[in-house]
Amino acid sequence: MSELGERERGEREEKRERELIINVNNQQRTINDLNLQIYIHKSLAFPPTEESIKMLKDADVSAKRDGWSFSHFVAVAIQEYLNHHPLPNPQSQIDRMLEVEMPHKPVTQCCVQGCRGKAKSLLTLKDFNGKTEQFQVCLNHKLWKHPKFRFLVSFREIR
Repeated sequence: MSELGERERGEREEKRERELIINVNNQQRTINDLNLQIYIHKSLAFPPTEESIKMLKDADVSAKRDGWSFSHFVAVAIQEYLNHHPLPNPQSQIDRMLEVEMPHKPVTQCCVQGCRGKAKSLLTLKDFNGKTEQFQVCLNHKLWKHPKFRFLVSFREIR
């Protein structure tokens, strides 16, 4: 498929995602105006092994002991995991390092070569082929441009 066709397909997918987010937000506003709780439903799948069944039963008992629903228990477990393994994961992949032509740095440090500042912002940049990459930068480098990824897609502060 040509680059133009792939770009158009990517733009259509992005538009569908934006419309979905807008629809969900509109539904949330409507529901919240009625003072109702809303939930995002995701499903989990486990292999039917004795270990999995025991783990799920134990998790359900633990959740009930603390007065939580199983869904709340899973949400807390996911949040704890993300607190210990923040995104982007600090484990570096050699192919990504070669592609972005930058040395590996800790996840909390500015990615700009020679800078030791604390990462405070997340830049999403795009190259001429439409490939996007994310870079964590300090406040001094929030306008930094990568030699290969020249176009700014998004910018947000890291909490």
